[in-house]
Amino acid sequence: MTGINFTPTIAAMNFKDLLHQLKELGYTQTAVAQAVGSPISTINDLANGKTETPSFDLGTALVALHAKASAPKPKRKAAKEKA
Repeated sequence: MTGINFTPTIAAMNFKDLLHQLKELGYTQTAVAQAVGSPISTINDLANGKTETPSFDLGTALVALHAKASAPKPKRKAAKEKA
């Protein structure tokens, strides 16, 4: 078939790994919870593998946060030195 893009479903993602990557990017579980509007206990359960699949809304928010956090940062222009 043409014209159809396949996007992995939220259920197929590994949120434990995603949260580990966010931690490596400097996010605490508290910061993640605040950013996605979820209880810290829910984020902790995902990070520890107690819960494997979040709700669709939470999963979508986590994927969006990860995309934002891992996006390349724009380079700053060097300040011009005064002569």
